[in-house]
Amino acid sequence: MNRFHPWRVRLVIVIIVIAAFAVHSSAVDLSVEMKSQAEKMVEALVTQQYEKFVAYTLPAVVDGVGGKEQMIKKLQTETTKMVHEGYRLNSVTLASSPDMFEAQGHLYGLLVETITMRAPGGTLTKESFLIGVSYDQGSTWSFVEGENFKEDTLKTVFPELVGKFVLPTQKEPTYVPDGSR
Repeated sequence: MNRFHPWRVRLVIVIIVIAAFAVHSSAVDLSVEMKSQAEKMVEALVTQQYEKFVAYTLPAVVDGVGGKEQMIKKLQTETTKMVHEGYRLNSVTLASSPDMFEAQGHLYGLLVETITMRAPGGTLTKESFLIGVSYDQGSTWSFVEGENFKEDTLKTVFPELVGKFVLPTQKEPTYVPDGSR
């Protein structure tokens, strides 16, 4: 007797299709959640809600600055200095879909961002990236700006990621003088 009846084959195919859809759906949900939390973080920065911004910042970064209160003070000081020099953060736009990967039981994501700021006599635009980390399988995310990340920084902050992905190439900012649009 043939062990592979047509209904068994169809059942196996249906199970495989359902499993593949569930895995794809789960990855999409994780990337949507990561991007959503990153958007909340950048909105907090743009609107100068520093306590909320710090809550989304990678804890190692916050600790490295001296803790939550020190980081908030530093953000306030730097913002005041920037405004005094004629700079103002206008917007941060995040890419539509982050690159996601797993290492040592944690989830990581790389999210391209476009930063636009008012500068003396014009507008600066800079493309950079955020590295997102979730230690609880995607429920909560914390982020670190990738602007100053180099391979040696990656080895220090995220040694588990060395060789897992390539840092995006840093691009020079573009400056558009007022009236040239």
